[in-house]
Amino acid sequence: MMRENNVNEYLETLKENLTGVPREEIKPILHEIEDHLNREIQNEIHNGKDRQEAEKYVISRFKKPQQLAEEYLQTYEQSSPKSVTLLSVVSSMWLIGAVYLMNPILKGFIEPAFFTLGLAVLVFASIYLMLKKNWRKLEIKTVKLIPPTIAFLIFPLSIVSFWINGNINSFLLSYTVIYWLFLIISSLYFFKIIKKNNLGKVSYSFF
Repeated sequence: MMRENNVNEYLETLKENLTGVPREEIKPILHEIEDHLNREIQNEIHNGKDRQEAEKYVISRFKKPQQLAEEYLQTYEQSSPKSVTLLSVVSSMWLIGAVYLMNPILKGFIEPAFFTLGLAVLVFASIYLMLKKNWRKLEIKTVKLIPPTIAFLIFPLSIVSFWINGNINSFLLSYTVIYWLFLIISSLYFFKIIKKNNLGKVSYSFF
């Protein structure tokens, strides 16, 4: 783990770990911590240390940026508990919509009600997730689970559905290929959301 040796490095690491805090609240937090560190550094300079030595000393005695960020995240989560439920519902809606669109692979034909409902749910959930700005820690974990779920659950289910159907024809082949392309595009879409909001890397290691 990188050890922060100056104020700028400390603040940069702190910022990277504040991904679950609303953007408008991050800047005041950074300013507050910067002011505190600079006051302590000035005190050490008055005590005889040079600037570099004072920075290293103050930062070594201060909380690790990861620990401090975790405290801010916990405070924010306790102050707004409802958004997790909404995010979880929307993410579940997207997955359900994707499963609904898989139905023609299993049945061999499109059921208008299932298809329309699945498409509507997917569109709504996708727009909501793209427009969302303030991400809490649990919400970040939830949305980062979707690409692995596509790769290790939905895609294999579509293969099983194709195998169960067994009646290979032009419709089944065409729809299945289109569905697989949809899954690939959806994965890229979620990676874009994750990157856009600086939510970190997606891990597949839990499977």
